[in-house]
Formats: sequence, structure tokens, C-alpha cells
Amino acid sequence: MVEEDAAPSAAAARGGRRFRPAVPALFAAILAAAAGLRFYELGGRSLWVDEISTAEAAGLHSLGALLADVPANRMPLDRVLAWSLHFLGEGDAAVRVPNAICGTLLVAAVFLLTRRLFGSKAGLVAAVAVAVSPFAIWYAQDASPYSLLMLLMTLQAWAAHRAAQFARLGDWLLFALLTALALYTHYDAVLVTIALFAYVAFELVRFGRRPSNRWRPVLTRVLGAATAGMLAVLALAPWAPAIRGFLVYQSVAAEVAGPSGADLASRLFWRFDGLAIWPLAVLIVLGLPLAARRAPILFFWLLIPLAGLLLILHGPLLDTPARYLAIIWPALAVLTGAGAGAVAGFAEQRFEIATAPVAAVLAAAVVLVSVPGLLQWSSEPKDDWRGAAAAVQADGSAGLVLTMGAGSDWAAGSISHYLDQTDPGVPVFDAGGTSDNRAVTDNVAAAIGALPGAAWAVFASERGPSDLRAENRAATGVFTHPAGKPLGFSEIDLVGVTLLRGPDAKAVLDWASPFLPAVRATAALSEQKALAKVTLPPAAEKGPFHLDSTGPPADRTWTAPAAAATAMVARFQCKAGGDGDARVYVSAHDARGAFIGLYPDNGGYQCQGGAGAFAFATPPGTVKVKLWLRVTGRGSGDFSAVSLAVVP
Repeated sequence: MVEEDAAPSAAAARGGRRFRPAVPALFAAILAAAAGLRFYELGGRSLWVDEISTAEAAGLHSLGALLADVPANRMPLDRVLAWSLHFLGEGDAAVRVPNAICGTLLVAAVFLLTRRLFGSKAGLVAAVAVAVSPFAIWYAQDASPYSLLMLLMTLQAWAAHRAAQFARLGDWLLFALLTALALYTHYDAVLVTIALFAYVAFELVRFGRRPSNRWRPVLTRVLGAATAGMLAVLALAPWAPAIRGFLVYQSVAAEVAGPSGADLASRLFWRFDGLAIWPLAVLIVLGLPLAARRAPILFFWLLIPLAGLLLILHGPLLDTPARYLAIIWPALAVLTGAGAGAVAGFAEQRFEIATAPVAAVLAAAVVLVSVPGLLQWSSEPKDDWRGAAAAVQADGSAGLVLTMGAGSDWAAGSISHYLDQTDPGVPVFDAGGTSDNRAVTDNVAAAIGALPGAAWAVFASERGPSDLRAENRAATGVFTHPAGKPLGFSEIDLVGVTLLRGPDAKAVLDWASPFLPAVRATAALSEQKALAKVTLPPAAEKGPFHLDSTGPPADRTWTAPAAAATAMVARFQCKAGGDGDARVYVSAHDARGAFIGLYPDNGGYQCQGGAGAFAFATPPGTVKVKLWLRVTGRGSGDFSAVSLAVVP
């Protein structure tokens, strides 16, 4: 395979050769348009939780502090990039600049790969498809790893194809470098890496089966591929402890994963609608036969990652957010170019029409069919944490903020990010019972109840609380009864955020405690009510416990009877040592012993040292709960004062 089109026919010579000198100018125009779409209103929307996490990391004082702060389910490269460009400023637009740059470069990367596989005209059409894609633009304006991931995976595929075709040392080294960078961007890059090495192996087998090839060049290619793989793996060695922690994180989450539901056709439509590829579906399908002949790498890129996601997610692929399918999106864009090349080639052979005008018409059609998606994208909001902080700031009598319900820990971090910029004097407490919860410890709960001033209850929700209460349910949990708004309370509904203002903390806690068990625990402790302790085996009462891990998880567990729909609090002292990761979990089980719930729901309570607590409600069908102390990595964990209690 060569970088440019195959030798043109007479018809192609009439149109294609006149077209070729214009390729650089057309490509530059496409790239400029792509940059304009990605940088337009870059800071117009509020940051959402993942972006806020990136923004907080970018503001850390040192690279070491940044690397130590990377969550268990994230790789560090996108944060390192944001941190290195922190000199651009601290505003929402500045945080997104690296992603806008990567999103613009993705257009160039897709052009390079498509040109290599199918020629310049196909490359230009594919570049247009990426430039105006709502999916690509959205993640170019999102401070998350996906824009960088798509860029690096596209370049990784380009390098893999070059290495498989030419087998030069520089090609193998470039492939290894881009592989390592992609792996440091996102764990899902492992699936694409497996696919690309499988493609390289496929090409090696094809090369070795040619009768004209001697054993020496075959061996050279095998050694080159093996070297690229070893270098990529060795590059990950410094991050090995974090990778082990991620595998444990995944193993715990997998125990409560379930299969996807019914209505396959509907969910299939909406999942790929989220990728914004329906307007391009015809070209993608038309490109498949050409790809089968000239670019089998695309089938490896599409099929192996999809199979891997099905395996990892235990089936519910169609229920996952569209961003998790970003690992295959560039391959679909390349197939769009392949489809355009196939149509242009057919028009040339059947009707002797020059390929250049056909490609131009197809590129214009791609733009036209993308316009509705672009209009929808331009008005699509994000969770408005900036607006939530502004509402609290505008309340001169605000005393504190209490985040509640599902996701209360990241809701606390999100609103704190903006309040710290404008009004750092307003304290924020997580009253939702998740891993960063401080509200269900005795002294903090008592302090919350005594704080003067108005209190704001903040919920992360997809819809307004009025609609949710009308349906007797909420994104924050199932209500036991419709929750009315008490006299003296006011409500603000924003995109993804609901705020309820009460006269003081006690009034807000009393309002929420009937239907939110974690808030009930905080309310009980703030009034210094005695909790009913759950009977655990005697060993749980003695402590302290010291667990050592040299790689595999080290666990200590206790099981106790429990009733369904019961509010409970787990309390403990814990601290991690060495390179170990120490966590506390509670799992709920039915009569057969099967997992039916895991708390906290974001990977367990990560021990940082000192007292810890989290509250939860047992799900329907619960007959027992199990308390877990777990240490992973290479280190230790010390635990003491471990207890479970029922909230009255």
C-alpha cells in the first residue's frame, strides 16, 4: 500500500490530476473550519464532573502531586497534558484548550490514515466527516481523555499499518511510542492495542506465506513486532501499581454487574445515534467491501474492541454511554472516506465521471446531513454546576451546602470547585453516604446541625425535582412517598442540578431524612441519637486489624443478618501503608447469597487515614450484609473500631 492513490485511469487523469495540486489547500481549509468549530464558545458551558476533576488536577502544584491524585479508574496522560498547559489560565475555556487542539489534530490524523488506505480524495471526505461531526466536536470541547484518545488511536493505527507494510526500525519504534501514549490515556486503549497487534500478526502470516519471501525478512518483521510490543509494555511499568488497583476496582464492580435488558433494536438505534453516525451510515456500509480488499486493519479495529467491551461489561454494551465507544469511532470515520472512494470509483468505471467532482459532491453531502446534529450539539447543555454555585453565592444568608442522593460525593466536589473560586467561605458537606462522606461522623454531624444561616440541599439529577416528585421517584433514589416542598423552602432547577434552600441545616436534614438513608444518619447523629449497633462476630469488635498484600487482594470479612430497605451506617478507622490501597465495602446479599448491592457504589471507601463512615440503604431482597476490609497492591492496611449500625 502506498501513501497516494493507485495509478489513475484516463478518466481519473482528466479530473484527478487537476484535483491533486489542490489537496493541500483543501485540507488546510477543512482543518481551519474544524478548529473554528472546536474553539467556538469553548467556555460557554459549565464544566461537568469529569471535567472538574481534570481542572482540579491541572491546578496542582507539582507533577508528582498530580500523578498521586489520579483516580483508580483513570490513566494520567490527559491530566498531565492539562497540567502542562495550566499557564493558559484557570477558566473553563482554558481547561478545554488541550482537548480542542487534540480534536483539531484528529481531523489531520484521520486524513493521513484514510489517504494511506484509500487515497487523497477519500481522505478529504473522511476529514470533512470528522470536522463537522457532532460527536468529535463535543469531545473536543470536553476536558476528558476521549479527544486525546481518539487522536492517539488513529495515529497508532496509521503507524501499525506502516510498520506492517514496510517493517522499518523507525516504523516499529513509532508504533511502540504511540501505543504507550494511547495506553497512558485510557484503559480502553488496551482493546485497540490488542486489535492492532492482531492485525500486525495477520500481515506477518500473509507475508510469510508468499513463496518469494525468504525466512530472514520474515524473522526481521517478527522481531520488529515483538520489540514494539515489549517496549510498549515496559513503558507502562512505572504505572503498574495503579493498574493493579484498577483491576481490583473492576473485579469488585463486575460482581454486581448484570446483563442488559430488552428492546434491543431501540437501544441499538440510540447508542449509535449518540455516536452521530446515522447520517454517514450509507457511506460506511458502502466502504466495507473496499475495506475488506484494501484495509483489513479496519475490521480488526472494529470487531476486537467491540468483542472486548461485551466481555468486560458482561453484556450491557448498548446501555453504556456513547463515549465508551469512542475507541472505534475513528475507524467509522475512515470507513466514511472508504465509502466515498468506492462511490467515486464506481462513477468513474460505470459512467466515466472524474472522481474529483464526485468526491466534492459527497463531501458537501456529508456537511449537509451533519447540519441537524451540529445544531443540536450547539444547544446541548452540560450539568450546570457553575450556575448552581452562582445561585448559592447570590444568597447572602447562605450558611452551608449539603449534597445529597446518588453521586453526592462528586456533586460536593463539583459545586465546591466553583464556590472556591467565588465564595470559599461557604462550607460544603457530602451528606450522601459515599466514599468522601464526612457528615456521618459524630463531631461533623453535630457541627452541621449547629451551623447558622440558610442551608442548600444540592442533588445531581437529570430532571427537575418537581417532575421527579410527581412520579414519586428521583434520580437520587426511590422515594417512599411524594416529598412535598415545606413552607419556607425555595427550589431552583438547573441542567443536571437541583437546589433546595431551607432556613437552616436542621430543617433541610429533617426534610430529606424520610427518603434518603444517608441524610437520616446525618440527622440522627446531629441530634446525638443512639444508633442500634448490628451484631458482628466478636473479632470485628476487638481490632485492630493489619492486612498485608503483595499483589493479590488481602481481605477480611464479616457477615451479619439484615433486613431489606434498612438505613445503615458503616464506621471505622483505617489507614493504608506502603504502596497498598486500603478500602472498606459493604455488600448486600439475597437468600441465595448472590450480590444485590455494593456500597459505596464508586469503588469502595478509600482509606486516607483517620475516621471514616458511609451510609446506605439495603435493597429489596436483602437478608444479610457482608463488611469487607480489603488491601491491594504492595503494602498494608490498618483498620480498627469497625462497626455497622442501623439508623433509627
